[in-house]
Amino acid sequence: MYGIASLLSTWAAAYYTDRCTHKSRLFMLGNVVLLASTLLFFLGPAPSYILAARALQGASGALLYISGLAFLIAHIEPEVLGFYMGYMMLATTMGEMVNPLMGGSLYEHIGHWAVFGVTEGIIVVDMILRLLVREPRKPQAQESDTRKYESVPSEESRWLDAETRCSTSSLIVTGPAVALESTDSTKITAKSPTFVNVAEAGARCEATLKDIRWNAVISVGFTTVTGVVRYALEATIPLYVLRHFSWNSTLGGTAIFTLLSPAVLGPWVGRYTAQHSPRRLSLYAFAAAGCLFGALSLLTKPSLWVKVLFVLDLFSTGTCIAVSTTAHMTVQSTFAQKGDELLAGLTAASAHDDDDGDRRPIGWGLTWLTSGVLLAANSTAWALGMFLGPLAADLLGFGSDAEWLRLCWFLAGLSWLAALGIGLAWRKNAELFPHETS
Repeated sequence: MYGIASLLSTWAAAYYTDRCTHKSRLFMLGNVVLLASTLLFFLGPAPSYILAARALQGASGALLYISGLAFLIAHIEPEVLGFYMGYMMLATTMGEMVNPLMGGSLYEHIGHWAVFGVTEGIIVVDMILRLLVREPRKPQAQESDTRKYESVPSEESRWLDAETRCSTSSLIVTGPAVALESTDSTKITAKSPTFVNVAEAGARCEATLKDIRWNAVISVGFTTVTGVVRYALEATIPLYVLRHFSWNSTLGGTAIFTLLSPAVLGPWVGRYTAQHSPRRLSLYAFAAAGCLFGALSLLTKPSLWVKVLFVLDLFSTGTCIAVSTTAHMTVQSTFAQKGDELLAGLTAASAHDDDDGDRRPIGWGLTWLTSGVLLAANSTAWALGMFLGPLAADLLGFGSDAEWLRLCWFLAGLSWLAALGIGLAWRKNAELFPHETS
């Protein structure tokens, strides 16, 4: 129920996120739905209420994820977006590691109602913090520029608006400054650093959006692969170490902590990705993960050195997963932020062409490259990984040494294919990633 509700709500959340001016309101709605789901879960008198609560939890998760990221993307400067996305991924992973331990301890030592009280308290605190965050007002530079040119005739005003919207983007600024002659022969010079003509700006917007479209699809695919690898391990590691190493549940939880703890690298991975793209990091991470899975398939004997090597291998594999996860989360957020900007410029250029009687239609699929759609695609990829990873582990098995060998080599092959794929399929674009190299 949770997965189905989350998938359905993800695209509904994307639709309303793209059309809602105040993203914080959707975030607050997600908190309200989450609060209602926990009340239903703890207070429901029948199993059907638990199913309904899980569905509401899935819906709230989609609302919180999409609207929360859209809020960050709308109000964080591109130069530091990757750094903050890394922190967001770190916070999410830390919550996944700490919450089961906290919930289990509360339930075991105090009881059911202690878990209920702490859960509701955390949600209420989250809602209060949300109310304290104010949405910053957008810059009024463009509005003030419009006032400066009120004396410009309507045709030149439309030209100037299209030129400004296309050319002020940091992605497509080029060429010399352009000055317009008004009817009283006073020069009106645009205040942005440089200008290009509308047709050229529109063409560059479209070309960059096509690269975003291609690379976004590629990134969603590799996010799905990362999810399959991660959730296959999360589903099997606690049971594997119990059967092969006779570790108790506490040590099994420690193994999962070892797998997820490299998420602390998130801020630095995000900062690097925002400048250099995820291509090189993902290629190295997937290639290394394939080798580590091959080694992991051999660590089956319950000796001390094998256990030590198993933990070290698990930590290294978790590092590869954390790098790939943060890199592709950052790049999708970067695409979402720059896609909105480029779509505005392309729409303005297309409208100007229409005024001249020579309208060029916007390319197929480019109008869908909004922040809501791109974030929803990334969320869908994770949902698929969450489903396909445990399914693959169940089908391949992991109880015997032979089954464990088969599962590890399946994950190794998947990782190597992903490394080869991103190395060959990724389109480099220096306008999106200024320091991207070959």
